[in-house]
Amino acid sequence: MRLEPFISGASVTIIAAIVVGLFTVGGPNQARREMFDLRRYDDLTRISQALWCPNWRVQQPTLPNELNLTTIRAYC
Repeated sequence: MRLEPFISGASVTIIAAIVVGLFTVGGPNQARREMFDLRRYDDLTRISQALWCPNWRVQQPTLPNELNLTTIRAYC
């Protein structure tokens, strides 16, 4: 019994599984883009939470031009 056809077949199967897996998952660039989107979503959520005021029915002043800690505190 020759092992060469078995080894060749197994190698082709493994390589095909890796290629199909990369196409299914999306690869490293897709993962980086998803992590960047999640980080951006988290940043926007934090900004919206910082600008949320418990007394929202009261007339709010216009948003400050710069968003730093002092202007956010003065806004609400």
